[in-house]
Amino acid sequence: MNQVHVTICTGTACYVMGGADLLGAVDILLEKYGGRVVCEGSTCLGYCKLGKQHKAPFVKVNDRLLAQATVESLEKAVEEALGAAAGDGQADADRSGAGKGEGVPGPACGEADNG
Repeated sequence: MNQVHVTICTGTACYVMGGADLLGAVDILLEKYGGRVVCEGSTCLGYCKLGKQHKAPFVKVNDRLLAQATVESLEKAVEEALGAAAGDGQADADRSGAGKGEGVPGPACGEADNG
């Protein structure tokens, strides 16, 4: 099973510019995709130093950086990453609801996995 790794910046700028909403989307992603999505928070990803064309909040989906990320752009990037990892047929099955319940949700952002 391929996993998509999501890292949400929770630094001050990212948090106040919409990172809090992105953290709220974690539950939606875990419910929809189960163990195929692994999420973590980061106190600062450091991308706000890149200049004016790069604006908070920042999220990394695998190696892809999302600037000015929204819940919608995060969900789309995760769906694209899952589709790329599994092939078009699996992505279609995911959208239709087939195969749900295959994974066990991991910890939400900011929670330790001490298990």
